[in-house]
Amino acid sequence: MGNGSPAPAKEKKPQKFKSFLDESSPLLPRNQEEVEHVNGFNGASFAEVVFNLSTNIIGAGIMALPATMKVLGLIVGIAMIFFVAFLTGASIELLLRLSKAEKLVTYGRIVLQIWKNWKDRAANLF
Repeated sequence: MGNGSPAPAKEKKPQKFKSFLDESSPLLPRNQEEVEHVNGFNGASFAEVVFNLSTNIIGAGIMALPATMKVLGLIVGIAMIFFVAFLTGASIELLLRLSKAEKLVTYGRIVLQIWKNWKDRAANLF
């Protein structure tokens, strides 16, 4: 018998996440089927990925503009925006030239080509 209070009800675990409540289950899914099984998400299309990445980059840039103007002032802030735009264009131009000259199609391959002799480059700094 008890003190008159009802016994605590057993907690029901949701059936959907049953495999993830087990302590022996991995923290990350092993394959795409496990991800789909858990949340029903089958991945994003290429257009969705590009749109999401673009809105994140543009949104962060727009949010940074007022802070730039506040810290640097109007004239220096505008000059810095144009300077950074110039540097961005120049770096893209260099990446495109290298990719055409070396016939590289991915950013990862370009970086590997640039830094393949990183020990020699680091030694030249000293």
